[in-house]
Parts: sequence; C-alpha cells; structure tokens
Amino acid sequence: LETTGFIRIKQSKLEIETQANNPFHDTFEYGYRIHFDDLNIGDLTIFEGNTTRLNGQVFGNGKGNSLETATIHGVLELETSQVNNANIESFNAEILYRNGMMMIQDGTLKSEIADGSFSGKRDLMDVKNPENRLNMNINIKNPQPLAKIFGLKSLVATGNLDGIVQQNDVGFLL
Repeated sequence: LETTGFIRIKQSKLEIETQANNPFHDTFEYGYRIHFDDLNIGDLTIFEGNTTRLNGQVFGNGKGNSLETATIHGVLELETSQVNNANIESFNAEILYRNGMMMIQDGTLKSEIADGSFSGKRDLMDVKNPENRLNMNINIKNPQPLAKIFGLKSLVATGNLDGIVQQNDVGFLL
C-alpha cells in the first residue's frame, strides 16, 4: 500500500509519502516521508501569534502494530528556516522508538537563538523511569524569539548549558 499527497495550510505546504506492508498483521512494516516548505506553526491554533518558516523533512520507517511492540526510526531535518524572525541554519535529530523507549540521538542545532548538540531518552510507558534523561551542550545566544511560544514577553539569557537533565523516582526533573 502506497500513498502520496500534500496538505496546504494557508501558505504552508506539506508533501506526504507513505508505504505500508501487512497493515493488519503483527509484521506490519511502514515507511514515511513528510517534506515541508515555509511551514508556519502560527497557522495552527495552539501556536497562534508565532510565525515560523520551517523548511525540511521528517522521514523514517517502522514495524509493529502496538506501542509495546513497535520499533520506529526517524530523522528530523530543518534547514534555512526561521522562528519568530530568528534564523535557523540547521536542526537535525535522529529518533528511535523501541519497547516503549524513545531515544534522540545526534541532535544538533545551529541558529541565531542557540548552537549545540543534544541527545536523550524517555520511557513513554514509565515516566518515572530514572533512566529518562536529556543530555545537552548548548550555547545560548538570543532566546527572545522563543518568548512568545512560552507565553512570555521577554526571555533573556546567554551562556553555555552543558549537562544532563534527569528524573528522580518520583518523576521530578533534576
């Protein structure tokens, strides 16, 4: 089974391609690719008031027909994009989901807002799993363009953010 199509949301365009084998069987396998040009998340009600021009793609493949047994591999790539008029040169992340655990590998960001790298993992079946973590090495340059996204008027910070964010067994971030 193969599908190809596009979705237009005002000026944003998303091109979608999918392939599926054995969709109603335990050996369900699929592939996907979503390419987007000038995607403005401000056109979505939840992000109203924010303007973006996101250019890039999400692609990958997977197998399995339930969250407990599924394995999904994906890649997110952004290039020459903008968030509230701040330039993003590139944003890349490889994402793997297996046995209820989502892992982000080799994440990188180059932008006017920040530059850096990140990785992490999150157990979607057990949010209190002490192995949940986010590793980051980020040079924050100008986060002000993100203020609107978080409902703030001002967001000012500079410097390096280098460390690991973990959860304790109660579920609090440390």
